[in-house]
Amino acid sequence: MTPARPLVATAAGTVLLGLLAACSHGQPPVPAPAAPAPTATVAVTPQPEHAAEAPEVSDSQTLPVTASQISTPAQDDRAKVQDETGASLFAAYFLQTLNYARATGDSSPLRSISVESCTGCEFYADVIDEYHERGYTTPQFVLQFTGTDIDAWDATAGYARLTVLVDRPAYNTLDRNGSIISSDGAAPDSKFWIEVTWRQEQWMALEVE
Repeated sequence: MTPARPLVATAAGTVLLGLLAACSHGQPPVPAPAAPAPTATVAVTPQPEHAAEAPEVSDSQTLPVTASQISTPAQDDRAKVQDETGASLFAAYFLQTLNYARATGDSSPLRSISVESCTGCEFYADVIDEYHERGYTTPQFVLQFTGTDIDAWDATAGYARLTVLVDRPAYNTLDRNGSIISSDGAAPDSKFWIEVTWRQEQWMALEVE
């Protein structure tokens, strides 16, 4: 099987970063074509996140979280296996790492599990960096992993394309003083797409939308 054409990151409408795109100075990239129908489903058990899903957004002020207050996500050993389950567990780990970056403003773990050519990964990391520089926080924003669909799989090439199923809670975006500057409602049963590649005995994010 020939790997699908790499995805292009979309700045608007993506579930991954919500309102982060609104603070990017760059032009929105061209949207990618629709993902193909799933060919297989892999059920994996999500690991607990650093915060619970928030069904409602409080008006109370919340102090920013620092990287020292949250442990860097640990990757499940099964995510280090070159099979469909390993690819799916890596997708769950990518989501945990994204949540960590979002909560702490530290994008380095996200960059470390992404290939340099991953334009979507770089876009998300850059916008997280910009949020951090501006002092913006989104304390209720924790994407909950619910499963994956395998859209494409090539064991020989070490490649997989997956649809990642997530629930996103309602959340506020706060400025550095803790004042609410915007709010967004919950988005249950959402999804995003990720392509992963097997390199140096581990999965890496090849592209994400």
